[in-house]
Amino acid sequence: MSKILIKIALIKMIKNKIKPIFLLATISFFLIAANFAGNNYIKNQFDNNSNSSVFNYPSIAENHDPILIDGNADLASFIGIEGLSGDGTYASPYIIEAFTINASTANGIEIRNTDTYLIIRDCMVESGNSTGYVGIYLYNTANVNISNNELIDNVSGIYLADSSNNTLSGNNVSYNNEGGIYLADSSNNTLSGNNVSYNNFCGIYLWYSSNNTLSENIASYNKDNGILLWYSSNSTLSGNTANYNAWIGIHLEYTSNNTLSGNNADFNTWCGIHLNSSSNNTLFGNYLGFNSWGGINLEYSSNNTLFGNFANKNYKGIVLWHLSKNNTISGNNASYNTWGGILLWDMSNNNTISGNYVNYNPGCGIQLNSSSNNTISNNNANYNEKGIHLEYSCNNNTLSGNNASYNTWSGIYLEYSSNNTLSGNTVNYNTWLGIYLAGSINNTLFGNNVYYNTWIGISLDSSIKNTLFGNNASYNIDRGINLSFSSNNTLSENNANYNSWCGIILSYSSNSILFGNNASYNNDEGIHLSDSNNNTLLENNVNNNVDGIYLKNSSTNTLSKNNINNNFYGITLSSSSNNNVIYFNEIYGNSHDQASEDNDCTDNQWDNGTIGNYWGNDYIINYPDATNDGTVWNIPYKIDNYSEGIDNFPLVNSNFPEFEAPQFTDVPVDFSNDEGYSGLSISWTIIDTHPATYTIELDGIEVVSATAWTSGTAISYNIPDGLLEGTYIITIIVSDESGITTQDTVIFTVNSIDSTDDTKPGIPGFPLANLLFFISVGVYILRRKINQRRVRK
Repeated sequence: MSKILIKIALIKMIKNKIKPIFLLATISFFLIAANFAGNNYIKNQFDNNSNSSVFNYPSIAENHDPILIDGNADLASFIGIEGLSGDGTYASPYIIEAFTINASTANGIEIRNTDTYLIIRDCMVESGNSTGYVGIYLYNTANVNISNNELIDNVSGIYLADSSNNTLSGNNVSYNNEGGIYLADSSNNTLSGNNVSYNNFCGIYLWYSSNNTLSENIASYNKDNGILLWYSSNSTLSGNTANYNAWIGIHLEYTSNNTLSGNNADFNTWCGIHLNSSSNNTLFGNYLGFNSWGGINLEYSSNNTLFGNFANKNYKGIVLWHLSKNNTISGNNASYNTWGGILLWDMSNNNTISGNYVNYNPGCGIQLNSSSNNTISNNNANYNEKGIHLEYSCNNNTLSGNNASYNTWSGIYLEYSSNNTLSGNTVNYNTWLGIYLAGSINNTLFGNNVYYNTWIGISLDSSIKNTLFGNNASYNIDRGINLSFSSNNTLSENNANYNSWCGIILSYSSNSILFGNNASYNNDEGIHLSDSNNNTLLENNVNNNVDGIYLKNSSTNTLSKNNINNNFYGITLSSSSNNNVIYFNEIYGNSHDQASEDNDCTDNQWDNGTIGNYWGNDYIINYPDATNDGTVWNIPYKIDNYSEGIDNFPLVNSNFPEFEAPQFTDVPVDFSNDEGYSGLSISWTIIDTHPATYTIELDGIEVVSATAWTSGTAISYNIPDGLLEGTYIITIIVSDESGITTQDTVIFTVNSIDSTDDTKPGIPGFPLANLLFFISVGVYILRRKINQRRVRK
């Protein structure tokens, strides 16, 4: 501070011819005053190479009329007349400094059409607002360093039009009517360390201005945006502070390929950072807090990358909406927001959300609404109301490797959403539900760990055609897996153990398949069906529960190949559970009853006509005189003393061969397409204990040779492109390790496309009507010539 004050004092003394004694006294005064100033000053060089230092605006400057310079010659003349320093070169730039200018009659300092090196510093320009003038205005100008000036109460503080390669640093640009710093059609400029606050419009506004650098500026308390880029690309914004603005901290509109890093945008009335119709921008390491609506908001914006940002304590952390697609959101922290952490709305599709921390949000950690084909992976979504929530037509999303625990409602919640895949997620200690599907169709859940949830591990409500396999739904306070009003679902190879009530429960749920699940060590039932019909329970292990399998008011179900051991009750049928088929099961070692059937249960079959169940030592104890043929005992097994249930073909041992063919759980229907189709495929899903191979034939000719298959996993076949008109028969033949086969046939019809003209044949490319016309004309001409010859003769 002392150096610049001394320098200004010297300039004034020389210009006004003050005597040396007064000069010394004045210098001493400024030195003493400098010790009490206490301000932080910015020191810089012109373009970081000049010896001209930049400081905050000094307390004393010379009054001067508005300055208008047009062209290099005019600038040189002005410097000479004013007795200012410099020769306009990079090493010795012209310097305009220490002026106080009232801009009520003209722009304070206006420079046009120059490219020599110029520094404008330590000036104060004010009072242009009432008459519509700018503090400092550059037009078609380059190589100007505007530093350490005070620009107050003008229309705009600093305005650059068609001007490039300029530097604006350390200026105080406040209380201007239409904005602090405004760049229009201006590129390759550097704005750093400016205080651009309390302006009536934007702090810094770039309009069709690209390749600019904005760093360490303060753009706060403005009545619109702190920083606004409009159709301005390839710029870098770093370390700026944009707080307490009446609209948005940093706003990009129709703007691409910018980098925003390390900026702080807090306490703004709407958003910290907002991108509208802007693409290919990179935002990293920005701090966005306490904004009234959102930390980062993307609207109609695609292909942007957001990583390592902190969007905390806003109403919403990070929001993508209105068709914001193909964005990557990774490694951000969006926690402690009033509503939610990361939200995708209104067909924001094909985005990648990975490795984010979205914790302690009273609403959702991650929420998708009407957004599809997104990948959500390896996020931590804990201590929210809902960890991850997909609602209303969120389809074909992939959720994998996420941790959604300790939430007050549910870890992962799908609502009216279809064809999503949830795999390898950890969903523990949620207060209500682990994973919850409501009104959702064709979703696949596999390999998820769902433990210690206060009510249910995995719950489906009014959801159909979903596949759950290989999930661990254990140690939950109530149930492991729950299906309510949910039909045509497939549950295979899940673990539902050590739950406080049931392992797996179906209520009002029909036509589902439970295959190869473990439902053991639960405090009540292993598998419970209530008011559920036409379900298949196949090859499940149901051990060490109070009830192994319990059916209540449930009919026409099939129980086969299940292992039901060491429970208190093995199988129980109650409350009008009728017409169930129970055979080929291992039912033994259950301490109270191997099986029981209430009096109101009728027409249940405990064998399939040739094969019954294996009852272990209980059969030998009850029927010591029975004989066998090596497979079946000769005396039927009575289920209990209270019903008419009988197993007519009790099995001698449990090491029986496989008698059943692989079962199709999903098959394609016959279909057709027009000639010229491409990219058609069909798929089947089959279950079996010991799958082996499958082949596929097209019209009896093998087109897929013996290939291994996995139970419960779809087998796809790509139909050859370009088949001609006709009907084709596609057959899949599936076998298990016992050599038992099953098959399914699909009829594919190729329709012809009638491209011929409905007129009679003619010359190709020549309409028949034209042909007949010209033939008639030819005949007429020929006749005239013949008649003329006759007359001449």
